[in-house]
Amino acid sequence: LTEWRTTSQEQFLPNMTQKGYQVDEIPKALYHKLYRFVHDNIERATSEGVRDKKSAAITSKATYPALLNLDFERELRREVIETLQPIHERWCNCKLKFNALYGVRVYFDGSVLSCHLDRTTTHVVSSIMHIGHDLEEPWPIQIKDHFGRFLGVNLEPGEMLHYESARLVHCRMTEMKGNWYANAFIHFAPVDWNESEEDTEAAVPPYWQD
Repeated sequence: LTEWRTTSQEQFLPNMTQKGYQVDEIPKALYHKLYRFVHDNIERATSEGVRDKKSAAITSKATYPALLNLDFERELRREVIETLQPIHERWCNCKLKFNALYGVRVYFDGSVLSCHLDRTTTHVVSSIMHIGHDLEEPWPIQIKDHFGRFLGVNLEPGEMLHYESARLVHCRMTEMKGNWYANAFIHFAPVDWNESEEDTEAAVPPYWQD
């Protein structure tokens, strides 16, 4: 069922942008605040293996990521949303509504990320913000473009990956080697977006069940 849903989203959700992804810089002033937040609070990160069972379905190793919750930093959270929304609107050339800001998520040695798509209803135009890392070797994110090709993207601290997260399959298929790797995630949808999971599944041709 999971594979069927993944394939149906790829096939039937409309393309929002020409390539489906783009690497951009996080505005420097905002990036420095995010980095300082991670640097000052990393010891307070709580394991998602205990807090959130959903993360176990995505992280396919026993090494669970940890969470530094931006919800408790209201001014920084507001600044992230207000700064990044117009950047994403320029990228997709459409007006967006904000839906979610998640993280900062901190991954540890041995982490991998299973291939998946994000929520059809809310996670349409998104970005991964890379805050910082201590790695022994690069840990790329693999993303399938509009032509079905898997591409590897290595983000540097201070960079973010814009991507159509409900449309393009993404994962990290190699094990992380290093001490830590910190990202935050932001998700928007077009203001007139009305796609639902039920609509997407209903678009699957009947013969696919064979």
